[in-house]
Amino acid sequence: MAVPAAAAPIASSAASDLAVDIAIAQVVNAGVGPLSSASGSTASGDYTSADAVARVEASLDLLSAGLIESRLDLGTGINSVTAGGQASGPSSSASALVNGLSFSFTNSLFGLDLPSLLTVSASTISSNSSASGAGGVLNTSGDSTIEDLSLSGALLAGINIDLGAIIDGAANTVLLDSDILGLRITANEQITLGDGVTSTGIETNALRITLSDFLLNGGLLNGDIYIGRSRAFAELGEAAADVPAPGAIGLFGLGMLGIAGWHRRRRTAAA
Repeated sequence: MAVPAAAAPIASSAASDLAVDIAIAQVVNAGVGPLSSASGSTASGDYTSADAVARVEASLDLLSAGLIESRLDLGTGINSVTAGGQASGPSSSASALVNGLSFSFTNSLFGLDLPSLLTVSASTISSNSSASGAGGVLNTSGDSTIEDLSLSGALLAGINIDLGAIIDGAANTVLLDSDILGLRITANEQITLGDGVTSTGIETNALRITLSDFLLNGGLLNGDIYIGRSRAFAELGEAAADVPAPGAIGLFGLGMLGIAGWHRRRRTAAA
């Protein structure tokens, strides 16, 4: 009898409110966040994790050219994130909530702010992700909700773009895509994880702003701003090659000895 060696099923999840990762002129990296984050794995059993942060105001200096200085201003209300998982199944989930978001790319001259180049604001941004392998069946789900999202600024010719009171649309909805500006804004971005056979997962970004050679004050910015990010992953236990049990090895050895003895007795009788 063989004893199968198997890897135990496992699930993990993570969430963060806001994260900025920008490369300036492909040389200097600038980043902010996450301001609140939660994560866990069932490798050590069932888990729950939560984090929250109150009102946040931050400013990230980006470029300085002569008398003009450029920066990214960030502001939020109360943000909260959660992550949880169960070893049985396995299953995992995560959620992120950002309230009162406002961020803008701004230039200043002699210390005085010029009109914003780009401002993005929303009253509420949230995302949810879940993954499960219950009964050997892999499942994932993800969703996002954005309330009162608006875009404005000099880069948009001073036009205020109101994208509706509530955005709860299809996955990977592109709100703005401009090669000229080097700017792409995606709502409810969903990225599939795992191989779909032994593992599955999903990453949901309620709002993602991607900069590709985004021109700011004579410098090029590349990178991403993630708002309301959640991730969930589940992996089924995968049986490895069968390993003979110690008892089976012993019995097999005794059987071979018995066969050898039978052959010896048979040759003696024939003589």
